[in-house]
Amino acid sequence: MGGGRHRRLRKTGPAACRVGAPCEPVAATGVVRMTAASSPVRGVFIVLEGADGSGKTALAAEVMDQLRRSGHRVRATRRADPDGPAEHAALIRAVGQMFARAGDQGTGFDLLSLAAAAQYAAIVHGQVLPAVRRGEIVIADSWWAKTWVRLSIEASYRAPQASPGQVGLLRSWQQALWPCPPLSPIPALTVLIDAPQADRMHWYEAAGRREPVYDACGASTRNPAAFAHLTSAIADLLRQAADQQGWPIIANGRHLGLQDVAADVIAAVTAQPLWATHRGSTACSCA
Repeated sequence: MGGGRHRRLRKTGPAACRVGAPCEPVAATGVVRMTAASSPVRGVFIVLEGADGSGKTALAAEVMDQLRRSGHRVRATRRADPDGPAEHAALIRAVGQMFARAGDQGTGFDLLSLAAAAQYAAIVHGQVLPAVRRGEIVIADSWWAKTWVRLSIEASYRAPQASPGQVGLLRSWQQALWPCPPLSPIPALTVLIDAPQADRMHWYEAAGRREPVYDACGASTRNPAAFAHLTSAIADLLRQAADQQGWPIIANGRHLGLQDVAADVIAAVTAQPLWATHRGSTACSCA
């Protein structure tokens, strides 16, 4: 694992699943805890959250490989080429196309937030729920927390006249849209992947600066400095969410071994009480 590596693991936080917990909405975070008796779910949904450029996609692939080698049945969520029921897949693709054209069309951030929530709900119902009910592990390399955080920051860049109070209202509204089905509980675990700003910039440039971002003045750009500014703001808010939710935080970086970081993620996940019971009925907490 490397003696000098920085690794942060939390055990159980306020969002940890508890067997037999009553349905309990948590307004500040969009988490719902549900009773074990409500669904015989046997799989687990693992979410790797983190700012753009944190290496989540490569890390998710390595985590999946290691879990498969350990004998687990694993799949990833699919947005670019969705599977599942045709109507779910069509919605997922349509939202992806909307986001791809959003900058050119000036699409409102309220509409983008609603569309993203609908897309994630379609992924949950079309991909995640069927798999976890079969006892599989499903891995997402990004999910709702990063999405609403990024959209809220970009909205503040595009509407500089908005007051902090207005931005706060937008964020509260976005969190209430979270796409975890309250009537279909999912055993879910979230891990925050935290990479230094310099490494996020390096990976962004190495990937060819494919995705434009908004700079602090609301202009679309592929400037690495603007990417660093945006993703640092995203990372700050996600660390706050991790503190509130009790998510484990795993350090990633270009000088760290991918296999070692993936092993850290798996260690963080398997240390959670939910993992020990994921082959039977459990209380559930949506990521």
